[in-house]
Amino acid sequence: MAGFDPSWLALREPYDHGARNRSLTDAFVMALGASPQLVDLGSGTGSNLRFLAPFLPAGQRWTCIDHDPELLACLTKQLPDGIHVETCEQDLASDLEAIALQPGTGVTGAALLDLASADWLDRLAIHCRNAALLMTLSFDGRMIWGPVDPDDRALEAAFARHQQRDKGFGPALGPRAGDYLSRRLRDDGRQVHMAPSDWIFGGGDGPILKAMIDGVSAAAEEEDPSLNLDAWRARRIALVEAGQLSLTVGHVDILALP
Repeated sequence: MAGFDPSWLALREPYDHGARNRSLTDAFVMALGASPQLVDLGSGTGSNLRFLAPFLPAGQRWTCIDHDPELLACLTKQLPDGIHVETCEQDLASDLEAIALQPGTGVTGAALLDLASADWLDRLAIHCRNAALLMTLSFDGRMIWGPVDPDDRALEAAFARHQQRDKGFGPALGPRAGDYLSRRLRDDGRQVHMAPSDWIFGGGDGPILKAMIDGVSAAAEEEDPSLNLDAWRARRIALVEAGQLSLTVGHVDILALP
């Protein structure tokens, strides 16, 4: 599986929380009942737990699963008060079916689906067919820059191809993952709801805008070494420093109920 830098996860966390769709959050919480048990897939440093915990009643119990022990160690240092959390170091790519799901367990994950292959998403749908499932912040392919730059289109095309590389789950569906899983769940007779959860950055969001500029351009150049994006980066950074760059990054949240 792909690794993630804790500093990047910390930088994005407030934007993740601000983007989450509250109506789907409320419906998920209602489906779990008075003593919720949750499994968080790809927990990382615990951002998804920290977002959902305040919406859930006392007595909530979490199993947080990730392949990276360093990220799980960060999670245990940032736990909300009054909840029970167990962490589990496990490779979701190979061991998904080994995750025990008791009746009534809710399954959730954030920024995970677009890393996954069609085969893995099929397995997820089957394994979680009797659980309330909330999968959030799946990139849907939209990057809307303001102002537009003549090199945006070439960068975005290369970045989209990079998103379909193997991230540890087989060839990733990238921006197509949300629609694919939603169709798969509906075919199984699930009640499925999708809603946007876009990142929206503006003049006061310089640090994450700079991180996005560096990240997407590096991925695009890795995918297409013929691209030279130095000038694009310089123009974009200049706009950030002038407080004149905006960026919307499209995401979707998906809720499936038995």
